[in-house]
Amino acid sequence: MDTGLSAGKAPELKFPEYYNELDKAASRSIAGATNGSDDAPEIGGDKKGDAVQIALIKASGLSAVGRRDEAVGVLSDAAVAENPKVQVLKARILGELGKWDEGIAILKSL
Repeated sequence: MDTGLSAGKAPELKFPEYYNELDKAASRSIAGATNGSDDAPEIGGDKKGDAVQIALIKASGLSAVGRRDEAVGVLSDAAVAENPKVQVLKARILGELGKWDEGIAILKSL
């Protein structure tokens, strides 16, 4: 059965007209059709986007493709670092990196 997928190439995603760049980046990240959410808007760069949502999408995508240190960097940005959702994701990724003490310290501070 031919699925229309060639090795290493994901099908092109189509988005509704009302999707903004943040919506598109989130959809790509969820679908696994991203290179670590490099296409997500910059934190603070998309005036229509919420910096926390952007950081969560970017970090989730980066972590999913094994770029966990970069994901931690995104979540450490001063614009989002104090947000509880950001802190929980950062703790989880630190745990994936084997940095249990750092992750646990973040969770205890919450």
